[in-house]
Amino acid sequence: MTRKEKIRINLIADAFILFSVLYVDILFVRLLMIALCVIKHYYFIRKIPTVTPEQYETIKSELIQRQKTTPTSST
Repeated sequence: MTRKEKIRINLIADAFILFSVLYVDILFVRLLMIALCVIKHYYFIRKIPTVTPEQYETIKSELIQRQKTTPTSST
């Protein structure tokens, strides 16, 4: 996943989480959503590999080539 995609997805998710934190009146639920947000950021930064746009294009073209050479089964 490219850095741009990671940032876009995180910003959208953070907006929804922020809206939920502001909307909910239960302290435990607010803390739980904030914890989930922190875990989400950790997972996106540490666990999901970040590729450069050039690497992304290379991977994409390799996958397209693989799809062209792999026979499809007809059922």
